[in-house]
Amino acid sequence: MEQKNSHYVRQFVGYARYDTSEELAALSEVYRVLCTLLNLFYPSTKLIAKHREQATLRKTYNTPQTPFSRVLASPFLPLKAKEQLSALKARYDPVQLRYELDMALEKLHYAHSHKKCIEICYEES
Repeated sequence: MEQKNSHYVRQFVGYARYDTSEELAALSEVYRVLCTLLNLFYPSTKLIAKHREQATLRKTYNTPQTPFSRVLASPFLPLKAKEQLSALKARYDPVQLRYELDMALEKLHYAHSHKKCIEICYEES
């Protein structure tokens, strides 16, 4: 999971160490909103084939689609499940989700910076 999505994880959360309960709660909220946003609204490509031409490796990707679109296109998913997923997506607004993500990231950064302030103040006394 981390390897495939590390671009998104590091892009939004960064490389800081989050080790307090406040940071854990804020990070959980970030991931809850981010996973919904990525799965329903952010397109991604999938690797279809790799072949070597002498010294170069050529990769072929399919057209970008959201994970939600890929699931709906799957012939293995029953129609009832597809309808439930479509109803789930209809409940979400990408602009509202992005706003919630920004608010969750602010809480995370506040918790992290507040922790550093407490550690510095504690060391000084």
